[in-house]
Amino acid sequence: MPLIRGHHSFDDHFAQIPNSWLRDSRLTLEARGLLAQIMSHRPGWNLSVRSIAHQNAIGKDKVKRILDELLTHGYLERSEKQGKDEQGRMTSYDYITRDPEPVAVTPRADKPYTADRPTKNTIPKNTNPLEEQTKETIIAFDEFWEIYPRKLGKGEAQKAFEKAVNRHGLDVIMAGVRCLASDPNLPDPQFIPRAATWLNGERWGDDPYPPKQPSGADRFLKPPAEIPDARAWVKQMHEMGEHFECRPGEFDCK
Repeated sequence: MPLIRGHHSFDDHFAQIPNSWLRDSRLTLEARGLLAQIMSHRPGWNLSVRSIAHQNAIGKDKVKRILDELLTHGYLERSEKQGKDEQGRMTSYDYITRDPEPVAVTPRADKPYTADRPTKNTIPKNTNPLEEQTKETIIAFDEFWEIYPRKLGKGEAQKAFEKAVNRHGLDVIMAGVRCLASDPNLPDPQFIPRAATWLNGERWGDDPYPPKQPSGADRFLKPPAEIPDARAWVKQMHEMGEHFECRPGEFDCK
């Protein structure tokens, strides 16, 4: 269930979240905390129930209950139609933050509320949404690199990772690499494509590896390059324009 931070009128006026949102007495402390966490991201940043639950060490049911509370009080709105995945199957609804209806404030008898209280003489925080996004992407890539089963070409892999996340979302990439790493039929590392090749080819959508076949004793005596079709996948990637695995002169590759 994607949760999307929408654009708000105060985004360009230095404040990250209005004080009235954090002081809304209708909300529980949990709801205010999650709302603040959502608004700490730039407009358009996608969050999932699973990622929120993992970051806060709580269950997904509790996250959904808090989201329902924010939806009830007008801080979230739900999309009219359910989303679809790449196979056309129905998924969950999208939830987008929105500006709630103003809440009437009742003045206190001992200390009347004044709408035009002078602001504190504070220095505005120098926040840069792009820097925050970059930090989050770097942290996510470190986790991806730790999981990916072949550690080769880290620099090019990080560039490919950033492009893939921007196009398909972090959850899709991380779910794909975890599925790859846990495949019981995963071949030896030299037969696994580099991370950059895997990302650029959108290989997270590939079928799992076929079951390993028993090999004869003579098969173990052959070097990997002489095993039939051992380089077939390299040729396939070569024809797609990816040359990370090509050897000099192989397939007329320069």
